[in-house]
Formats: sequence, structure tokens, C-alpha cells
Amino acid sequence: MPILSAAQLALMRGVKSDNYPNTLDVYRAPAVSASKRGSLALLYSSILCRRWPAARSPKIVASIPDVAGARVDELIFFPGSADVRRGDELRSASGQKLKVEGAGVWQTSIAVAASLVQP
Repeated sequence: MPILSAAQLALMRGVKSDNYPNTLDVYRAPAVSASKRGSLALLYSSILCRRWPAARSPKIVASIPDVAGARVDELIFFPGSADVRRGDELRSASGQKLKVEGAGVWQTSIAVAASLVQP
């Protein structure tokens, strides 16, 4: 039995490396040193991605490792070469902040489940 319906598979096949209309900045905390973690540092600026509400694709969110019971607001796809990990913070040009709850490989993309960080 397939995990996704035919309509969901058709939607996901439309996500190609030349089809990422949004950009996000990726911030990551430096390594732990002396039991302290520094402030977030910019890792990538204006990395291409495709975003849409997680409610539209619950089966895809369920297939991403490490999500478990985390609240997920958005499903974000990055090109396969992107280095986005659980715990990273994503920031948009409008100032919106998202926390990466889980990341996994989906076809040729990196699928990320992210929750909105309230200001």
C-alpha cells in the first residue's frame, strides 16, 4: 500500500531543483564548549526552498524522522545539496523564524518539518 495518494505524489514530483520560489537564511548554533552554547550564527544566506503548510501533506510529515510529536507548521523542501539539520533556525526576509523539528531525504530534495517560533 503506498504511503501517499496519487495526487500527493504528482504534487511532489513538481518539486525540482529549478522550481524553488522561496529563499530562507539558515542559522545554526556553534558546537557546545564548556557546557555552554553560543548564539546562533548565519550558516547560509538566501538558500532556495519551497514552502507550504504541513496540514496539506500530513503523510509526508509523518515520514520525516525525528518529528515524533512535535508541532509542525510548515513543510519545506531544499535542494539535495543543502545542509539543513534538526535544531537549525530558518529566517525569512520578512523576519519570520522557524525551528527545524526534523529533516530527511525526499526523492531529490531535503524535506524539513518546521515549527513557527512565536515572537
